[in-house]
Amino acid sequence: MKKLFLLCLVSLCAFQASAQYYGHSGYGNRFNRGSSGEYLSTGYRGMVQIANGACFDGDFSTLFSTTHGYQFNQHIFLGAFWGLGLGCCGDGFITNLGVDFRAYFLKTRITPYLGAKLGYEYCYECGSLPHIGSDIGVRFGLKNKLGLTLAFSVESNVECDTYGRVRIGFDF
Repeated sequence: MKKLFLLCLVSLCAFQASAQYYGHSGYGNRFNRGSSGEYLSTGYRGMVQIANGACFDGDFSTLFSTTHGYQFNQHIFLGAFWGLGLGCCGDGFITNLGVDFRAYFLKTRITPYLGAKLGYEYCYECGSLPHIGSDIGVRFGLKNKLGLTLAFSVESNVECDTYGRVRIGFDF
């Protein structure tokens, strides 16, 4: 009887100890909690953004875009983007598809970044054109996997229009 009681007591203590373990679970935590605060760690990342702006010839532009990719370390992100909106090119619908690169500068919850986009844009009036863009912005870490992004971007579809946009978005 004593052996059974001792076995139950030791099992209960081991269960209590394992219930209080706060270490890495191995399931791809998006943030590491270190002495410098919360910052991005490696793994999948998705982003959703809305961009409003104007072409340099005066037309208005609105774009909804989504980006999905991989965060290689706390500084480097590479993904693919797709966007749909009302564009400057003849005031019709446009769609964008391409590669998105971002470089984050700090390992903190609030970090500035530079980004570059390269791909194709299709609009009814101009057809399919190469699309290039760059943006500078700030990412605010909100919760474990959620962040808010504010940015200014300058983009061009090479032959038709060049435009500046203010972007706001969430990443997860």
